Amino acid sequence: MQERDWSLVGAWAGGAVYSLALSLRFAEDGIALAATHAGLFRSDNGGRTWQRAGNMGYVPARCVAFDPSDMAFATTQAGALVVSRDSGTQWQTLDAWGFGPTNALAFATDKDGNAHLFAATDEGIYRSLDGGASWQSANFGLLDPEILCLTCAPDFAESEVIWAGGANGGLYRSRNAGRAWREAGYGLPDAAVQCIAFTEAGLLAGTEAGVFRLTEGDEWLPCGLEGMEVNCLAACDGTLLAGTTRGIFRADANLQWHPTSLGEPVLALACATNGVALCGTTHSGVWRSDDGGRIWQRTHKGLTAHTPPLAARAGDGTCLLADALGSIVYSDDGVAWRPVAVDDALVCVTANPAPRPAAFMAATERRVLAWDADARTLLPLPGQPSLDDDDTITALALTHDGVCLIGTRSGQCKVGGAGLPWHDLALPGAGAATALHLTPAGGLFALHIAADADSASSFSAEVWRLPVLVLPHPDETAWHMLMALDGLQTPFACLAVEGDRVVLAAQNAIAQAYLDADGYPMEVRRVSAEPGIAFTAVATQGEETYLASNRGVIYLSATGAHRPIGSMLTEVPVVALFTDRAALWAITLGGEVWRYPVR
Repeated sequence: MQERDWSLVGAWAGGAVYSLALSLRFAEDGIALAATHAGLFRSDNGGRTWQRAGNMGYVPARCVAFDPSDMAFATTQAGALVVSRDSGTQWQTLDAWGFGPTNALAFATDKDGNAHLFAATDEGIYRSLDGGASWQSANFGLLDPEILCLTCAPDFAESEVIWAGGANGGLYRSRNAGRAWREAGYGLPDAAVQCIAFTEAGLLAGTEAGVFRLTEGDEWLPCGLEGMEVNCLAACDGTLLAGTTRGIFRADANLQWHPTSLGEPVLALACATNGVALCGTTHSGVWRSDDGGRIWQRTHKGLTAHTPPLAARAGDGTCLLADALGSIVYSDDGVAWRPVAVDDALVCVTANPAPRPAAFMAATERRVLAWDADARTLLPLPGQPSLDDDDTITALALTHDGVCLIGTRSGQCKVGGAGLPWHDLALPGAGAATALHLTPAGGLFALHIAADADSASSFSAEVWRLPVLVLPHPDETAWHMLMALDGLQTPFACLAVEGDRVVLAAQNAIAQAYLDADGYPMEVRRVSAEPGIAFTAVATQGEETYLASNRGVIYLSATGAHRPIGSMLTEVPVVALFTDRAALWAITLGGEVWRYPVR
């Protein structure tokens, strides 16, 4: 008899791609790499389909590049620099790198055949002459240390020229391989320089205010796309492409820009010598062009890069997912996904706990949105809660009766909706209200997270209980604290309530409180998890407790013993977890939907 395990139901393909790289033999081997905040992806068929890149598959990545010997380098959000010697299949960390997150990489070979590796950071530029085994600061003369882009001159072997663009509008040139820098030219606006490209028309810089060209007199002149944010420039098949917040534009011989068939915001471009181009977008992943950037086709199969997907699952099995950049989708079955248009990015999503047709609620930082079942979209809730100017929504809950509860960054709670006017509810404690739960009997549970008084980098999570929610109810003294977890290194924790049991999970630790008939804790059990684990969601069903984590899904027994569930999601970051009578449902980092049978 086959042992139960997780099965992949479907995936929300696409997401934000921040950097792309093509191997030097791309026309023959088709190898491409894509850096996303949901991991590093690899293609071996010219970017048509994608797979997670070996041991870097779920590590949030910032940029990726191939060096002149066809080794691949990538940088992570956490500040690591990694290298692959097998075209992106397996990766090793370069231990000598210790200068934090990297914004750009550049490579060149000098006249003696020595390889130069340059890395741009928010604190300046660093250079390695031994493949990353050691590093030296290369900041002399930089007036703006926050460097966003680097480009080595095509004739670097003779000229040793390298260019760097700064976040505050500065563009710098080094004539001695990065040993010293000087500002290059005049006339650039006070706008971030985000990309640099060598073209037949000369050196071009892409900025937050359009494209500029460097003249022989060292003056930067506007060169099209004025007022537009240009994120990337690349030469392809004898022409020039610009990736902007309004899509991809293509330049003719006179440097006049023309829109292409791709109008979505573009973050990355990579071009091959055979006229093939790939681009990375904000929402829909990777697109490919076979004609030098004129016509684009989406090639996102296998690439799930939505970060971090917020998820809600209603009683009828329908799902609503949203990512941090404003993409939102709805699904009846977890297999097919339908886009949902909302003006602002969501910070919270939830669903009615009753097993009836889908009733979702969502929130942006300032507004509450309700699900319109007929139109299958989210619309502003009639009668919005009033927030202080500097406050934002951080928690959202929906009751069986459709009443909405919101928590805010300043620690406020507001109750309303379903025909009920909004009421302020005084919450005890300090910090943000990050989770709320109202029981069918009217008891309200609130999770607060606050920075510790002695250290801004350490946090505590506290769970408070109000025996019965009665409105208006301004009195904080009616609350009592059930339990707390201290010394957290990240401001995140999750809460679940099931009958007389309350579960609080955070970094490396779990606490369970068992309540008496009056709602006071009879016993609080604390469980320490192995170092490095971080819990992201809790789901309960009767006496069963399941926890989502950065290392898969874990079963928690009443005694505190815990073990992984299944083998398919081991070491996979899971960001949301739901239960029904027959199965567990897990949403992974990136946007995959998995099912595990429990009956």
